[in-house]
Amino acid sequence: MRTGTRHQRVTRTAVLVLSLGVAPRLCGQDVVLQIEWEREYGIYGYSMDNAFNSIEPTADGGFILAGFSGSYDGEEGIFEVVKLDARGERVWSEAFGHGEAKVARETADESYLAAGVGELAVLEIDGKGDLVWAVERAPPLPGGASDVRPVSDGGYIALGSVRKSPADADAVLVRLGPRGEVVWSREHGGDGNDGGRFVLPARDGGYVFAGSTIRAENQHREKIWVVKTDASGELVWERFLDGHGLDPTVSAHGTGGLLERRDGAVVVAGRAAGMAVAATLDGEGNTLWETRFGADGTTYCQALEQAADGSYVLAGYVAAPLRSFLAKLSSEGKHLWAGELIPGMAGLAVAGTAEGGYVLAGMRLVADRAVSTLGKVVRLQPEEFAPDVAFVRGDTNDDGRIDISDGVRTLVSLFLDPAEPRCASSHDIDDDGSLDVSDAVNLLQYLFRGGTAPEAPFPDCGTDPTADETRCDAHLSCQR
Repeated sequence: MRTGTRHQRVTRTAVLVLSLGVAPRLCGQDVVLQIEWEREYGIYGYSMDNAFNSIEPTADGGFILAGFSGSYDGEEGIFEVVKLDARGERVWSEAFGHGEAKVARETADESYLAAGVGELAVLEIDGKGDLVWAVERAPPLPGGASDVRPVSDGGYIALGSVRKSPADADAVLVRLGPRGEVVWSREHGGDGNDGGRFVLPARDGGYVFAGSTIRAENQHREKIWVVKTDASGELVWERFLDGHGLDPTVSAHGTGGLLERRDGAVVVAGRAAGMAVAATLDGEGNTLWETRFGADGTTYCQALEQAADGSYVLAGYVAAPLRSFLAKLSSEGKHLWAGELIPGMAGLAVAGTAEGGYVLAGMRLVADRAVSTLGKVVRLQPEEFAPDVAFVRGDTNDDGRIDISDGVRTLVSLFLDPAEPRCASSHDIDDDGSLDVSDAVNLLQYLFRGGTAPEAPFPDCGTDPTADETRCDAHLSCQR
């Protein structure tokens, strides 16, 4: 079914300097992302909500997206799959009945798989957007499907849900043949609401899926749920992440993404206690590392992608006011950078580009027109690093001299002035990446008792040689 999807070019050019309460810097430098292009998409002739739930690059350099177009007056939405070229121009847009497409993926033969909640649960589309086959929303997928992936023998693995009562739901893993025929299905869950969001065929021939769970054994708190099965879909282990709980509903907020590493460990990302969370579990389900960021209970992690260098990119949004975020973690879970990006946009999906940049997809709130949200895609160039600012360590008051007033200035910054210093790095006398009273003491010891000199750059202007979280936005005495 052809839809009248329209798109709007947004010609804004923006430089984005990132900050989100965790190190917005790498090797002492601010991280800068340049918008290459951004597009907004709606439906001709309708008052609609529009959003994209997934985005993946395709072999031709473009992108395949899954989402929905929903009526503003509360009628059912449209299950929609959209193909874009490398510039974000629409190649085709297809609707497959009522519902919501959760994910679309390219296959080895350059056709596309899609899964969602609607009249259809899983379907294959050819390169022109025409339907090849479909699995209806019916047992064993009565609640539709949230994810589908190809497996090595030419079939597919799909993840869906089964609602048994208002207080009881299970995830269902379904093995499909090459034309969507059901090979087997396995239900997973406990006494409560369990829902799956993402599934992967594991390297050992089994499967891994992740989602959300609310059970009595977890004090009825929502947790991120990770499940490992064997090749027949039988349970091997399950793990629960987050000890603080989320909102008391199983929702897409539980899990933002799932990846498998070459060593068989899995990386999962989502939301925990109002913060973005990412963790890695080994092949036995043991947590190798876990990290969180965000504040005030308003950070929603919706997507996870592995970059070419092995690092992890997380995307999502911060509510009140709405804005998207992007973050990057090392392969060991160390914060590299993070920041808020597009005001008014909820980032729901992210993908890497061949050039090392990123493409972010989701929706934008529109307050001044009948369309309440527009589907939005933003392509970002590879991250760059703002030039280092030269400073002298110890010259904390930026007057070109180092004396007792500099030690006093550090004490004032620590105990009397809540604002971050304009050049925090100049206060970090021992260059340990943190500011505390020992920095003031060390400087005064150097000045009056022959103590150790401040670390470089000292006594001349220079840049910080150490990668840490202190920063220097300006040091005027080194610019004269």
